[in-house]
Amino acid sequence: MEFYLTEVEQDLLGRDLHTLEVLGPRLEDMLVPSTPASGTNAGRPAKRGGSRPPVVVHVLEVKLDAGQVLAKLATRLVMTVGRAEVGSPGSNELAVVASWLHRHVLVIAAQPWARERALEVARVARRVADLVDPPPPVETPPPPRTIGPHPPLDESPSPSGGRLPWAPGRAQGTNEDGTFGVRWERAGFAFGSSRQVEEAARLLGEPVSRTTIRKWAREGHVVAHLQEDGTYLYSLAEVLDYARRWRLQLDEETS
Repeated sequence: MEFYLTEVEQDLLGRDLHTLEVLGPRLEDMLVPSTPASGTNAGRPAKRGGSRPPVVVHVLEVKLDAGQVLAKLATRLVMTVGRAEVGSPGSNELAVVASWLHRHVLVIAAQPWARERALEVARVARRVADLVDPPPPVETPPPPRTIGPHPPLDESPSPSGGRLPWAPGRAQGTNEDGTFGVRWERAGFAFGSSRQVEEAARLLGEPVSRTTIRKWAREGHVVAHLQEDGTYLYSLAEVLDYARRWRLQLDEETS
């Protein structure tokens, strides 16, 4: 299958759709002004002549913009590949449509119009995020920490909260001069994106493409950990272990 989005662009599209999925309900809550908690109008809901409550216009404009972009993308996808292939969102709510599109990122990436639509999704995702969850003010970063010639072992917890079984203790593969050889402990992370894991695996002498890593995750051989920003992280140790077992099985079948 030919893809018109790179893997990085696919990750970014998934992150933007996840942002809209998470922040969509909060955008709905912002449409009607909240009840004052103090002052002369404390406890009184906002009122305006007529039977409808007042609406925050700029929030409504952002919501309509995001909804139109996702609706166009969903319609284009269904018209291109067919309802029998991808189904339909089943609702026009922003979060529902974003979730449905997120499940079909690979199908979208295979369409010639994917990059144009992905840029539109990124634009509205930024608008929604800036409105609902604005970034904190920029602070002066702390000075860099000095690291010796042999950085400590990576004992960072996994995304699920556990600690990798091989992280504590002395790293394996010590050279004759007492220095550590290149190991995944020295790669600087326990988990990374498919691209990062691909590069680290190649340096460790176990080349495996990022496409293969994602394929193994879809087949259940390795775990893809979904992050809050919509991206996926993979365990380098898990990918290396399965790659070695897979190559061993392949050698046995061909021998």
